[in-house]
Amino acid sequence: MNKRPGTGPATGRRRGPRTAPWHGRVAVLLWLALLPAVAPADPYRLTAWPAGAPSPDFTLRDGSGRVVSLASYQGTVLAVYFGFAHCPDACPAMLGKLKVARARLGRDAARTRVLFISLDPGRDSPAVLADYARAFGPGVIALSGSPAEIDRAAHDFFVQYAHVPEGEGYTIDHSTGVFLLDAAGRLRLVGTAGASVDDLAHDLHQLLSD
Repeated sequence: MNKRPGTGPATGRRRGPRTAPWHGRVAVLLWLALLPAVAPADPYRLTAWPAGAPSPDFTLRDGSGRVVSLASYQGTVLAVYFGFAHCPDACPAMLGKLKVARARLGRDAARTRVLFISLDPGRDSPAVLADYARAFGPGVIALSGSPAEIDRAAHDFFVQYAHVPEGEGYTIDHSTGVFLLDAAGRLRLVGTAGASVDDLAHDLHQLLSD
């Protein structure tokens, strides 16, 4: 498995000023490993980001080439998901759930966004990502960047990914968690691939009400 540098704790590389100390990262990685068994935080149904853990950030580009960070979306509740446009199952499944969950919010859906961060800058051109995001409805924003920028973003969100040979090309194995951030840009909740539409809609609504 050809793991990209910095996508896991074994590399020992610190990236960016917001990277947690090694002991903090170990604690969060252990927490992520136990995520399905961690009790949700009342009144939420997904799992609360652990107290004291750093809230992540990124510097990437949207489809127009504009440089963006979490501060660019301040005032909106965000769902952040890492994946790639050629993903056969996990990515369309989660983006499909988020589409239905946001539709249940009615007019409040306009106060939310889904940020789809591509892990595949070699194949996911702006045009490819625009078409892909459009398939999941308005309010889905695809972001990309250089391999180093994507690597830092994934590292900040504790997302691991690896390029895996497949036929004459490759696929990407990646973490499948979804991250919910409040309107102030703070990471609040993490859901697994098994998160239901009901739970996603419920927690998006709760974050909008905070």
